Amino acid sequence: MIYQIYRNDGDIKYELPNSIKVKNCTEDAEMYGDIGTYKFILNHAKENKFGIVGIYQARRCLSINFNPLDYDTVIRLGSDKIYHTTFFGLNNGNSTFWDEAHPTLKDVLVNTTLMIRKMMPEYANATEQFIYSNIMFPHNMFVMPITEFEKYYEWLFKILDNVKINPNCGVPKPYSLLAERLFTIWCMHNYLPKDQVFTNAIAYDKTTGEIKDNFNAISD
Repeated sequence: MIYQIYRNDGDIKYELPNSIKVKNCTEDAEMYGDIGTYKFILNHAKENKFGIVGIYQARRCLSINFNPLDYDTVIRLGSDKIYHTTFFGLNNGNSTFWDEAHPTLKDVLVNTTLMIRKMMPEYANATEQFIYSNIMFPHNMFVMPITEFEKYYEWLFKILDNVKINPNCGVPKPYSLLAERLFTIWCMHNYLPKDQVFTNAIAYDKTTGEIKDNFNAISD
């Protein structure tokens, strides 16, 4: 099942058949954003015996041929795959891009990857590959088998529970931003290209609901 996460009524700007809308009422929504709903979504999907879990934003979704990627299309293409979008071309690698984009969180990304290497040495190659590359799988949006989502959830929060970010850093949803990078590392380590479907993504205007002119829903 695909879940559309939103914060306020009226946030969702596109229709997606057979999806479930989840209002983010978590206490730490300002720090964690959509990833704060993962525990609820995982439990809900397990209780309802859903075979796949998809996570979309209120104004972004994965897409194929400029149409939202829906449940039926996933089943047709393969429910055992990992679906996500990509972003390339960040200058000077992911570490430099992070520090330049979020100067109040300087070194948080590198320090987190160093911590991962100590906690999980098997991720050493993936963390290094990510830090020095210009590849990212953005938005915390994906579709995957529920068994993989449960593994990813447990791995992600094992890491985030050991990362301390100042609530006064001035960056909205800093743990969500970090999770985008961690999702990329997770995929690099755990899945071969044949296991992944690289999709496009669509962003919708907050006011008009029209599709925005950008690449894979990356903000200007």
